[in-house]
Amino acid sequence: MSKPRNRNKLFLVLTVSLFLHLIGLTLLGTLVFGVGTIRTTPELQAPPIPPPPPPRQFAVSLDHEATRATRSRIAVKEIEMKDIESLDFSIPVASGRVGFGGFGGDGLNIKNNMPKLSLESLFGNTESAGVELVGAFFDLKQTAARKPKEVDYGDFLRRYTSGSWSMSQLERFYQADRKLYATTLLIPHRMADQAPAAFGVASEVKPSQWLAHYEGKITPPFSGKFRFWGFADDVLIVRVNSRVVLDGSFHEGEYTDWRSSAGDLNRKHSIGNGALAVGDWINVQKGRELKIEILIGERPGGHFSTYLLVEEEGKEYPLGPDARPILPIFKMTPLLPGFEAELLTQMGQERGLMSLDGPCFARIQ
Repeated sequence: MSKPRNRNKLFLVLTVSLFLHLIGLTLLGTLVFGVGTIRTTPELQAPPIPPPPPPRQFAVSLDHEATRATRSRIAVKEIEMKDIESLDFSIPVASGRVGFGGFGGDGLNIKNNMPKLSLESLFGNTESAGVELVGAFFDLKQTAARKPKEVDYGDFLRRYTSGSWSMSQLERFYQADRKLYATTLLIPHRMADQAPAAFGVASEVKPSQWLAHYEGKITPPFSGKFRFWGFADDVLIVRVNSRVVLDGSFHEGEYTDWRSSAGDLNRKHSIGNGALAVGDWINVQKGRELKIEILIGERPGGHFSTYLLVEEEGKEYPLGPDARPILPIFKMTPLLPGFEAELLTQMGQERGLMSLDGPCFARIQ
């Protein structure tokens, strides 16, 4: 009788369990169906990203200290110049420095800016850039104390040029206080009174028996040989490293014992109211400096002119109508435009006899 009861209990448990499983499966199916429905819903499109706003602009003050231009001086190093002998010179190189007018020490102190050249005078400028020929003016008719003095102009000049060219010999005469700084010595035909006027002594010196002494250092920008060609009415004498290499004075042989070795080429080509003397060849090496001294002067008064040209050995030059070489003028630095224009004007018809192009002999680095 106990077995049927046990069976009924088991049946009841199974029935309840089955019922609970059906309920659970129903709920689970509903949940799964709901999730599936959500997953099949289309995704929302994100709104387009707006373009970024333009960058913000800020006002800049031009008066701000950081934006103001500043001025500064350019420090220019002093150029060292050493005494070096020129090639093939059998004479010793002068050991002393050029002693006045801005030269001295161990080199040339070049200024920051080239001075504005005065167009009033072709004898030189009153301002120096430190690389020119320095000119001093002497009146051989007066003592240093401005007392009248009689001197044989030709005899004194011959003794001076055959000697040491000591400045003490010139300083016995009246000397202009003004120094002139010449980049070239090309002075077309003019009245001789313009020389004392240029040196500021027009009221103290009559335009006769005067002498101007120029000196400086030249550094040829090439290696090889070159020579000077020149003429003056009345005096032009060039000395390089204590040796006379050209006497282009009006009267050949009057003031020096120098004679040209150029043969028939010497005094062949006319210029001014005379003819060009041809100087000695000078052996040079690029970068090696030479001391140069140039005398110009006027003996009787009246008219005056000076022409100084250079020729490089082996260089071809255009020829003039009389087969003369068109040589460049001697110059220390490039000519400033205003000065070049004035020089061309002063040269007049003679401009076709020479060139303003050519080497510069000042040492500028």
